Amino acid sequence: MRKQGKYFLLISFFLLLAARLLNAESSIEKIILISVDTLRADYLGCYNSKMKTSPNLDRFASENILFLHDTAQAPTTAPSHKSIFYSLYPSIHKTTIHSVPEEKLESPVQILRENGFATAAFTGGGQLNRSFGFARGFDSYWELPAQGNKKQHLDQTREVAFNWLEKHYQEKFFLFLHTYEVHCPYDPPDAFFKKWASWYAGDFDRSKCQPNLLFYGRLTNFDYRYIRDLYSAEINYVDTFVGELFKKLQALDIYDHTLIIFISDHGESLGERNYVGHNQLYEVQLHVPWIMHVPGIRAARIEAPVESIDVMPTVFELLGIKNASFPFQGMSLKRMINSMTPNFERAIISEARGRARIRIGNLALIFSPDGKIPEELYNLKTDPQEMENIADRNPKTVERMKSPYFQMMAMSKNLSAQFVLTPGKKPELSEETSEQLKALGYVAQ
Repeated sequence: MRKQGKYFLLISFFLLLAARLLNAESSIEKIILISVDTLRADYLGCYNSKMKTSPNLDRFASENILFLHDTAQAPTTAPSHKSIFYSLYPSIHKTTIHSVPEEKLESPVQILRENGFATAAFTGGGQLNRSFGFARGFDSYWELPAQGNKKQHLDQTREVAFNWLEKHYQEKFFLFLHTYEVHCPYDPPDAFFKKWASWYAGDFDRSKCQPNLLFYGRLTNFDYRYIRDLYSAEINYVDTFVGELFKKLQALDIYDHTLIIFISDHGESLGERNYVGHNQLYEVQLHVPWIMHVPGIRAARIEAPVESIDVMPTVFELLGIKNASFPFQGMSLKRMINSMTPNFERAIISEARGRARIRIGNLALIFSPDGKIPEELYNLKTDPQEMENIADRNPKTVERMKSPYFQMMAMSKNLSAQFVLTPGKKPELSEETSEQLKALGYVAQ
């Protein structure tokens, strides 16, 4: 009987432990979403062991959930972040650098606030300016002040964000942290510049963000190497900030109880196809990092393809918030991170400038929905840099791969109607914001 009693107690203990692991996330009361603008996945050590840019993030990834194949929904800041926050494809929410729709739905951040979360954002401004509609639902929405054409470093963001945490760490909160530090101009602080890129003696001006098209055929191999080293230095600098943030959360004794999501809005070409910049639908500009700390859930490396529109559905289910009040197009990954579902194949959709991209397995198709631009089809397994267009040789594959996109559009007509564009309406930007966009390489509105 004693033996049976011991077995009973042992089984009960393990059942209780399993229940706690599976249900720990239901008591989550703090969420931090970190977005590092223009950060491609393969420049972090946790995605590419050759890189030594990110020791803090690599450690974070080793202890938590690492999604190996996350795809951004747009290669541009405003539409991609809107897709992250709303879990909608760009053609549905219609937000771009040129247009901001009237929204008839509550935003997911508003829903979080209604569920008792204090909401705050500390952003780099620019395309995340409140004029683009990103402040909806936030109690506090701070934008890094612009100073001429210079990109500022993270000291100011750290100060205001850490001060906010010290005042609100005992509350339920949703905190959004964003920086353009990795975005051009690739101009890291001196200590990081000396560590990574002081070898260069060429003519490339690291203090300026050149329009993308000027890079075509203009740079040497040494210039490209220098740009990559500057980019690596920027990542290394951001990594130190992330490490300081984690230490701050630990000092406040809330790290272990906080849902932390680290992500990027899009990647960056750094000489691939003789191009530097983004705004294109190639893999190097769409494969982004996603690392997530979920209290009570063990570390895992997720091989299955995911999309950045999966962020908010996952957050809502982890919090136990019913999402019926918002029609997410992404899917919750809660069961996946609990290892209750196997890896699977899905159609991954991204959009930019009247074009769409579908990736299914190793095949990636770029096309224009109106049919006016020739299709591009690439096999990423044999052609990872997407240099050989095989669309003409595979017309049936091209047509088959378009189907998920048109099915999504057909099923989303009522949803799309909730975002109304007024003809000719553009974001009303201050002179300061316009100057900031120019410094980031965008044409003034």
